[in-house]
Amino acid sequence: MVAELDDGQLAAVVAHERAHLKEHHHLLLLPFVAWEAALPVLPSAGRAHGAVRELVEMRADDVALTSLAGPGARRTLARAIVAAAGGAGGVGVPAGALAVTGSATGARVVRLLEPAQALPAAARWSALLAAGLLLLLPTALLLAPAL
Repeated sequence: MVAELDDGQLAAVVAHERAHLKEHHHLLLLPFVAWEAALPVLPSAGRAHGAVRELVEMRADDVALTSLAGPGARRTLARAIVAAAGGAGGVGVPAGALAVTGSATGARVVRLLEPAQALPAAARWSALLAAGLLLLLPTALLLAPAL
């Protein structure tokens, strides 16, 4: 794969892999691998593992972009992902491995080339408030009879 990538693409792949190592993504995936292995008949276990794997890859892409210089960093990383996915083939990839192959490759490339608009501040604060209420309200209702 190293022979297929130019210098910019190779730097993008290295930055992506360093992001995985720095943020310990392999440890984040282990519970989901175990859950899927322990409950193979439960479809949600496989979906959760796949979703977390996709999110981890996208997070590594985002971290890699912060360390890449130049206006074409997004395009360089997208080309590197496509080149790596074409050369990897997915043969012999262990269940807990962070592999470039898979259904998320296309979504990652589209996400890099056409980034979504950031949510307005009011929407971000509303989501944060809703998440806080989801944590606090059940706890308050559970403790209310004791008061």
